[in-house]
Amino acid sequence: MSSNGPWSALRTSIDNEPGVCPGVGRSIREPSPSRSSVAVNGARSGGAKVVIGLIESRKLDDGRTNWTLATKLPLHDKAGKVVGLVGITREINEMRETEVALQHLATHNTLTDLPNRFLMIDRLNQLLARARRSGTAFAVL
Repeated sequence: MSSNGPWSALRTSIDNEPGVCPGVGRSIREPSPSRSSVAVNGARSGGAKVVIGLIESRKLDDGRTNWTLATKLPLHDKAGKVVGLVGITREINEMRETEVALQHLATHNTLTDLPNRFLMIDRLNQLLARARRSGTAFAVL
């Protein structure tokens, strides 16, 4: 077994080519860069990758956001061509809602619900970085 563990032996490649999900028959593509990608570990083999721990979101018809955690493994034929995709997806809506609530508690006063010092310092740091990148000035009133 290699130093990358058992996943490194998998020949994995989707690289923006559609695959067919066996049993479902719908076309599946690699996640677009606009999707939230957290904790993605790519076990690579020959320039390809396995996607593990990809957090994705999509808007439902009723306007809510559905959050999922996915693992995706492409299937190859003997010639090495991608012929399908095996994936495991888990809904993480409750975990995501809890995360957002905790983030709000960490950045807002519990009594007044106004932004706290931590959030102000964070926003000022973002503003300073943007001003440096763009060569502009700003003021705090």
